[in-house]
Amino acid sequence: LFPPPLRLPHANALLPDLLPALRRLEAEIAPDRNASTTITVNRHAQFRPHTDSGAGAGQSSSLIVAIGDFDGGEVMVEGQMHPIRYSPLQFDGWKQTHWTKPFSGERYSLVWYTPQGLDKASEALDAGQGWPEVQELVAALPPLVPPNELPRFAQRRFEQTTGPITTQEFSMVPPSVNFRSRFTRLAITRLQEVANATNLLLPAPTPTNEGPLGFQGRVLFDSDASPEQFALLEEGVESVRAVLLHRDLDSTLGAPEIAEWLVQEIDWPGALQKWERFGNRPPGGDKEFGVHVRCKRSLGRIPPGTVQDLRLALARKLWSEFGWEPKVQRSEACFEVQLAFNSDGVLVEAPLLVQRNARLEPKSPL
Repeated sequence: LFPPPLRLPHANALLPDLLPALRRLEAEIAPDRNASTTITVNRHAQFRPHTDSGAGAGQSSSLIVAIGDFDGGEVMVEGQMHPIRYSPLQFDGWKQTHWTKPFSGERYSLVWYTPQGLDKASEALDAGQGWPEVQELVAALPPLVPPNELPRFAQRRFEQTTGPITTQEFSMVPPSVNFRSRFTRLAITRLQEVANATNLLLPAPTPTNEGPLGFQGRVLFDSDASPEQFALLEEGVESVRAVLLHRDLDSTLGAPEIAEWLVQEIDWPGALQKWERFGNRPPGGDKEFGVHVRCKRSLGRIPPGTVQDLRLALARKLWSEFGWEPKVQRSEACFEVQLAFNSDGVLVEAPLLVQRNARLEPKSPL
């Protein structure tokens, strides 16, 4: 449950048996705790240092536990490490900085809490009232955040995020998707020599030995090079992009749910700052800032017909949250968001430098 005017999570209807099971689990592992109204389920999520800043502009203490077959994945709270694999932990997620240690394997984390303004709903659950009655109680509450202030409220939440959840910060598109070709190998070598590329993630070979395609023919990497050093790559590199997110994806979600998830997970203000650091500028100032969303489906990762719906849903969501005007034509936008789906999940990028006349130049001005 969330306080009005926020709506009920879509997962309530998608997974009707999960909510009662999670409520019983909370009562079992924390019998002295007041019943929580809101439960978050994370899969393979590694969060950077942050404090919670979601619905209600405040919340009760958080109860977290991790399940699954994995190594690592401890939760750090104010610098203190807490193993939470089948070991519940309570802390103040609203005030205490916390993050996730790296892990390997399959990891789910379950988080229980009650947003500010839902105290009566929590008391009703403790008193034994059913979930439908409690939903009606919450629906009758006055809005905690006026609807006309909701986009601004949401934007303040995102500004507290330190960065996207991903393993590599940049991606490079080589001149050929054949990663065995001499030109592509040369481009990767120059990437390491000129841009100090480290932690490279290359596509895996295909069984047919026809040259790997990998994640849409990308090389993912980290680098501490300056934009000026990147520009020296010149020929052999089609474009350099910022990796905004590289994550697994629940393929059962529809376009609105995926768009909502992407807006929540990605540090969009941080992405815009990086785009500007590489010399990109809106041609007419902030009032003419337009965004174009591209989306490519691969290997049936998302259902047919979802691509166009997702483009529209994400563009509209970015407009409502940040005021970035959607642009249908790629040539009319100064900021571009590219989504690619395959067996690895979803890769979200923002082009920073593109090849023009054998030179890497800023993506904008147009």
